[in-house]
Amino acid sequence: MLLQPRPLDPHYLIEVVDLLRRQGYSGVDYHKLGLSLGLSPDTLDDIEKKDKGNARLCLIECLRAWLEQKDNVKSKGVPTYETLIQALREIGQNDVADGLERYFQVPPITPKP
Repeated sequence: MLLQPRPLDPHYLIEVVDLLRRQGYSGVDYHKLGLSLGLSPDTLDDIEKKDKGNARLCLIECLRAWLEQKDNVKSKGVPTYETLIQALREIGQNDVADGLERYFQVPPITPKP
């Protein structure tokens, strides 16, 4: 499958969660990922309280907030697989980012300085 540069919206939530799961991403560091995607600490704290710290549920809600472009998401770029890969690299999840790049058959995406 080739990577499409199209923006993602909340309709892609299940696809994004499934792709991350298939690449072995556990979501335990969803808070760091959310920050890298442009979500605010307050939003992430609210997610954690609501989902009682369940990492899988928190990851899903974090990704939903990202796809809904809450907080400062647009400052990091609209939700696309490229911005997700970049955020994964920023938090040190290079194996997951590499797996997504292989899945989409794209050249490596490096984080912005």
